[in-house]
Amino acid sequence: MTQNKILAYVGTPEDKEYLHRLKSLVGTAKVFVRLDEISTLVELELWAKERSITGIFLNQKHLLKKLVGVESRANPSLDSYQGSYLKRNGIEYVVLNPLEHLVKVNYAPFTFKRFLSKLLTPEKWNPTPEFHWKLYEPSNCEAIYERFKTAIVISIDIETTENPLRITCCSYTGVFSSATGALETYSYVIPIKDDYTWVWVDRFNQLPAPKIFQNGKYDISYFLHYGSSVHNYLFDTAHAFHAWLSELPKDLGFLGAFFVREAMYWKDLAKTGDMMDYYLYNAKDSWTTALVFLYWLLEVPEWAVQNYCDEFPLVFPCLLAEMTGIKQDQEIRAAAYAETEVKINDLTAEIQQSLGGRSFNPGSPKQCTTLFKILGVDVTSTDEKNILKYSLIHPLIEWYGTRILQIRKLRKENSTYLVEGKNYHGRILYALNPQGTDSSRLASSKHHFWCGLQIHNITTGPSVRRCFKADEGFYFGEADLEQAESRDTGYISGDENLILNVSGSKDFHSINASAFFGLSYNDLYDDVARRSKNKPIRNIAKRVNHGANYNMGANVLVDTMGIPALREAQKLLDLPKIWSPKTVAEYLLSRFNATYPKLKGQWYASIIQEVITTTMLVSRAYHHTDSPPLSEQEIRRRISIGGWTRYCFGRPDKNKSDLNSYVAHPPQSLNAQTLNKAWMRVFYEIAMNPQFSRNFRLLAQIHDSILFLYRRGHEYLATKVKECMEIPVTVLGADKVYRTFTVPAAIKLGAPPGAEFWHQTGD
Repeated sequence: MTQNKILAYVGTPEDKEYLHRLKSLVGTAKVFVRLDEISTLVELELWAKERSITGIFLNQKHLLKKLVGVESRANPSLDSYQGSYLKRNGIEYVVLNPLEHLVKVNYAPFTFKRFLSKLLTPEKWNPTPEFHWKLYEPSNCEAIYERFKTAIVISIDIETTENPLRITCCSYTGVFSSATGALETYSYVIPIKDDYTWVWVDRFNQLPAPKIFQNGKYDISYFLHYGSSVHNYLFDTAHAFHAWLSELPKDLGFLGAFFVREAMYWKDLAKTGDMMDYYLYNAKDSWTTALVFLYWLLEVPEWAVQNYCDEFPLVFPCLLAEMTGIKQDQEIRAAAYAETEVKINDLTAEIQQSLGGRSFNPGSPKQCTTLFKILGVDVTSTDEKNILKYSLIHPLIEWYGTRILQIRKLRKENSTYLVEGKNYHGRILYALNPQGTDSSRLASSKHHFWCGLQIHNITTGPSVRRCFKADEGFYFGEADLEQAESRDTGYISGDENLILNVSGSKDFHSINASAFFGLSYNDLYDDVARRSKNKPIRNIAKRVNHGANYNMGANVLVDTMGIPALREAQKLLDLPKIWSPKTVAEYLLSRFNATYPKLKGQWYASIIQEVITTTMLVSRAYHHTDSPPLSEQEIRRRISIGGWTRYCFGRPDKNKSDLNSYVAHPPQSLNAQTLNKAWMRVFYEIAMNPQFSRNFRLLAQIHDSILFLYRRGHEYLATKVKECMEIPVTVLGADKVYRTFTVPAAIKLGAPPGAEFWHQTGD
């Protein structure tokens, strides 16, 4: 720590009760504190100079506005600017979030400590190379292109518009080695104005140096839209940071503040209306991207590098799938939209009739608040969670709450999935994001082209999926890993009961229903015909199993199952009529815990111990994909090193939500790793294999399944997908026993001759 440095914290009165937490982070440094409102920067600086203060941690938004220049910047937020470094009149400033974050955000102590060190121990930060940039001109492009030929690495960033869909400018930052061996950077921005400038963009994209992007699938998608490719895309800062600290934000503004001491949030430059600010903003994007990756390399632990090597290759099959998309039948979509509107109107009419014909809008928070107050509810909010809570009070409130939520769900279905205009040239596009979850499971969002939808959340059944149509000459196929997370939970936890039940030839959910509710298995399932004899009871067991695996509480089960489903369970299981939905949920969870007692007794304890002693959760599993096969000794050695690793900021011994998250992580992560390896195998062995690629289209990874199209007459490709997915895995359980198992994959092709529409593959 730099000696004799006097600092200050300038916050708000709300920070007072959290000051002791700040004190624990600054140690013995001398830090003055002001929590009163300071009108001007001049007043602040005079106060600071009287006390020989050379650095200020700032948490007053109106002063931040003055510091960044309100006349040239959009309204700044503390969260966007957290960690930003500014210097004015000899005083250094670092922007912080409100101190309450130290209590409410589990990773905040970590990020606060890092940002505080910008003033407390600046000598520990990597030096920041000078920022140089130039705007494209016909007279300078050849010389700069020649210089970029010698770059060690090149980072790329683009700016785009939605309407029309186009790239407005491209920024390239080259990293070079100087005569003294030091690293230097140079940034170059090319506005896309005509075919000639596009030729230069294409030439820069083809330069031999490895390329760095921040969430590069976005940029690559637009380059492909223009018919251009990027040579040697090897590095990505979003994936790199996710591979190390997955629980932290991964936007470039945060990453810049995290890795670069002198970084100041620059994203507001894009909003000033000045084109030079816009181009400078683009230049700083690629410059920051380059520095973030270089400094990540200097600091990152070895296990995170391995995470990155596992995660980054997923970008390419994801890019293929999301640029392929799925055809949408517009006539069927319009009919489905109209049918949903009829359901909405019927439910609304029921409510209005019950209110004596009065007009009522279930989507209006004000009207819903008034209704629930009339029903005697102390209303705090009318969101879904609170409406479910109010519904527990009385059957009449439940009647209204259920219908209001049904209407909202149907409206969302129409506005999100069935409304006109979501498609791109007749196809629904979507994004698949390998860095979207802590477990390494793919996440989904709408497509980079400002269209499409989140494909993971489409409900099963025909209401929406019937609108998705196979391409001419193709059928839909889906291969699903069966009870994957339950199998993973059993083997990771070492619970013999769960392993036995999930690994045998009998139907897992019917075995659970039999064990949970004391019913005969033979009355629940026909093993010969392989069909359920009592699907409603089986579904209850299925939903309870899914949540209870991850320490779900009764209130959460009420939210996830819904009150109508719990009432139906109450009726089917002949439970006391006076029980509330919460009591029913408590009963259901108790039956799971009685059936699988080792989960909480043995496995949860091991999770807590691992996290509080190492701050990590490490996958102790090996996927048998090496050729030739490895020896058992080598497999165990690799398991001891560990696979996918998650750095943890929560305290599972003190916080139930943290415990729930970390209990869910190992099976979810193992399932994700298995599915991701299968995804890569399908990509290389089928989708990119010249022998099969003409007859196969890779569409999406959805939860535990891979969705694809196969050409009619080439059903054998579905079998090949199944073979790619069934990967043997050896795990070291919480009971210290090694076990090897394979999650079976079920092929869903629908009734002969094949599934022309997605819903025909079955749920």
